[in-house]
Amino acid sequence: MINVMVWDEGLHWFTLLTGEKGRIERPECSATHSYWMTKDENTRYGQSQFSMLLAAYMAKTPVKITGKHSCTRWGDGEDISTVQLLTH
Repeated sequence: MINVMVWDEGLHWFTLLTGEKGRIERPECSATHSYWMTKDENTRYGQSQFSMLLAAYMAKTPVKITGKHSCTRWGDGEDISTVQLLTH
């Protein structure tokens, strides 16, 4: 992970350092950007996603993100579906 950001309005987003191939599957709405968005940081799942991402960032643990193939929070940032912590 190379960026984890929280805006004053509560928006949570991040970008990942990807391998050679980068992100292969992206919805058209995020075709030109490489960041994901927490769909709703006020929900338990949104808070859990951000907590996992922050822990992974601090521990330099790789993660696998699966997107929802939608951009509801921002028009060009894909919504997160799942966050998976990977072994080093």
